[in-house]
Amino acid sequence: MAGTLISRNRNAVRPYFRRLDNFNTFGLRSCASDYIVISALDLLDELSGIATAYSHIWIIGDGSNIILPARVHGLVIQPTIRGVHTKIESDDEVIVTVCSGEKWHDFVVWCVEHQLGGLENLAMIPGTVGASPVQNIGAYGAEVSDCIEAVFVWDLKGKRMIRFPSSECMFGYRTSRFSSSSEMWHLIVGVVYKLKRKGWRPNLNHPELMNDSYLSQNDTQELTPKEVFRAVCDIRQQKFAGIHHCAGSFFKNPVVSRERFRQLQALHPGIVSQSLSQGQRKLAAAWLIEQCGWKGYNTTRVGIHKNQALIIVNHGEATSEDLLELASTVRKSIYNRYSIFLQIEPVYFVETFHLR
Repeated sequence: MAGTLISRNRNAVRPYFRRLDNFNTFGLRSCASDYIVISALDLLDELSGIATAYSHIWIIGDGSNIILPARVHGLVIQPTIRGVHTKIESDDEVIVTVCSGEKWHDFVVWCVEHQLGGLENLAMIPGTVGASPVQNIGAYGAEVSDCIEAVFVWDLKGKRMIRFPSSECMFGYRTSRFSSSSEMWHLIVGVVYKLKRKGWRPNLNHPELMNDSYLSQNDTQELTPKEVFRAVCDIRQQKFAGIHHCAGSFFKNPVVSRERFRQLQALHPGIVSQSLSQGQRKLAAAWLIEQCGWKGYNTTRVGIHKNQALIIVNHGEATSEDLLELASTVRKSIYNRYSIFLQIEPVYFVETFHLR
């Protein structure tokens, strides 16, 4: 499927009512009046005829990075198209085209098993392949855009397939052209990755990987993608063991200029950051939150996890309003102390929304 997407199914496309309680990792009680599952590419033309009757479109994968209101207004589309297709580009590289409904971690496992390097640092990130470019998922010093060659989208209004090369995807830190509300009519149906067969080098540019007992004791020239994959999985299992009803990191790490960082460092010498290109610094949002005393904070419905300050947890009966009220309070606290606005990572399924 390198450059070509193939998937067929003759089932009719019809919107229907569906509860979404089990379709979001926060476990929020929610429902959609108009919900559609798209399991094959030959259903897309019919989907277009339905979708254009709605004022707003929502795309749901595994529900791992979303906040749902009690009722979602608009059309909710869940693409479940499956398939992984490879094309050998050269002795060193392989082009792999993956349908949007594939589970992300399963695909990373597939890559490791086939001795393909590039995505191993992104192991155990929940969600689907189709969601990976939207917010340019990243972890442990890597971003998915490092390996994306192109993204296939179905233009719901134009009823046509569009191939966006990586250079046109506008990738940035936890963002891309697909994260804009103006792109809601573009349904991601496949992603093309360029992966290494030979000449792979491990990306260990993250403190937790640098300090890993196994990786640090071995020559980087001798390491394999599987070994880095295992180290990432071990780290994530230790960090996130027993954490449920959350969306992973709730806040993005803020990025500031070199000059702004120097100002902050003069006032707060212990501030934690990471160097980026063009002199920018990425601040550790978890450190900012912890310094303001929020780590381990709890109400009866929601809280900040006691071990992971970036994680907001639903204690069982929370609503989207509960989550966002806590997020707003934390954001105000950070701004009052550091004059920094924290942005939230999860997408809120409401048409007009601005966090206070």
